[in-house]
Amino acid sequence: MDEKLAELRQKIDEIDTLLARALVERLDTVAQVGIVKKQNDFEVLDGSREEKVYDNVLAGVNEEHEKFIKEIYDVILSTSRKFQQKIIEE
Repeated sequence: MDEKLAELRQKIDEIDTLLARALVERLDTVAQVGIVKKQNDFEVLDGSREEKVYDNVLAGVNEEHEKFIKEIYDVILSTSRKFQQKIIEE
């Protein structure tokens, strides 16, 4: 395998490890949010909060990557809602 390709794949592996750790931390925090929502009888979906998340995340993203980052966050937010719903139903 080409040495440059191997180096780039190693870098991707390192980034993936960081992303996984950050996503675990995010889900742990989402769980805490779900508990607060359950205690206060709040709905899982908070559209204005999700808009703020997109605004925050996309603010530093160049136009070339924006569509792809939004797609990734569509999945992250959808998964977060499912996780919160599970907590609320427990």
